[in-house]
Amino acid sequence: MIGKIRKGRSFGGCIRYVTQKDDAEIIASEGVLLGTAEEMARSFRWQCLLNPDVAKPVGHIALSFKPEDAPRLTDAFMARLAGEYLELMGIRNTQFIVVRHHGTDNPHCHIVFNRVDFDGKVISDSNDFRRNEKVTKMLKDKYSLTYSEGKQSVKTEKLHASEKVKYEIYRAVKGKYSINSLVYWVTYVHNVVYSFYRSMIYCYILSLIHISEPTRQAEISYAVFCLKKKKKTKRQNTYEG
Repeated sequence: MIGKIRKGRSFGGCIRYVTQKDDAEIIASEGVLLGTAEEMARSFRWQCLLNPDVAKPVGHIALSFKPEDAPRLTDAFMARLAGEYLELMGIRNTQFIVVRHHGTDNPHCHIVFNRVDFDGKVISDSNDFRRNEKVTKMLKDKYSLTYSEGKQSVKTEKLHASEKVKYEIYRAVKGKYSINSLVYWVTYVHNVVYSFYRSMIYCYILSLIHISEPTRQAEISYAVFCLKKKKKTKRQNTYEG
């Protein structure tokens, strides 16, 4: 079981994404007028009027499970897991829907919730990524759910760019790929990935340097050096122009 957290501005786009797949099924909800995607989005937007200053009221969490757990994951059990997850994350007293998808080998569901609660207060997102890791581990241990085999076994083809880069860098650091591959992915981060994710991935690279084998540390430092050199050259060209 893993959780991926996102926040956004548009309930309409998020709800259309999670509900309009052929296999989508709403398995739990709270405080939402169920109907078409637009009717549900309107229901969420009405509650946002209690606190119109919230720039990103949309909470979106994808909970994914290992294929080995599929026989146990009835709709009722998945809805129960989603409910306990929300409670442990401190996401309570607010609107939400839980939508299950069946189109992949990994059973998964999407939770869409309103970050403006029933009293007009904002649901805190402080340290939510760290809390997410803690909560999913608690639920895996409580219900004996299957743990992931690690980053080396993840299929990266279907991941978003920012997520894919992290796994590819990890594999290069651990010696599965060549140092040229590492240089490529670090450069890709600089050129393509959004600045917010870029800073996160840079910190991730630095943390991996400390857990890598001594023979690889110099190679990783070289990859980071190449990136810094490229940035410096680019700035010089800008000034000269």
